[in-house]
Amino acid sequence: MDTQQPIKPPSSRYWNAREAIRASPLMNRQLSLFDVMRIGKSLYTRRDSLALYGMNPIAWYFSGIRIVGRTALEAHPDRAAAEISETTADVFSQSG
Repeated sequence: MDTQQPIKPPSSRYWNAREAIRASPLMNRQLSLFDVMRIGKSLYTRRDSLALYGMNPIAWYFSGIRIVGRTALEAHPDRAAAEISETTADVFSQSG
């Protein structure tokens, strides 16, 4: 685990941005790189936050990976996903 500060629970800004995206035409269409960067900034305050498979959006987009809006909403930034998986592993290792 890196030494960055823990992920904070989402703010109302996050939930408002998420609802705006859910209500938009982006929800069910393939996203352009511009859309991906805009959603990353709206949800997580950083345009490059929708990293997939350890790659930033530019790298995965130009590798041929495409997603639709609903996938962008359900994806977790790599750092958050790492915390979730580590916590889950800890819980299951303790329940033995």
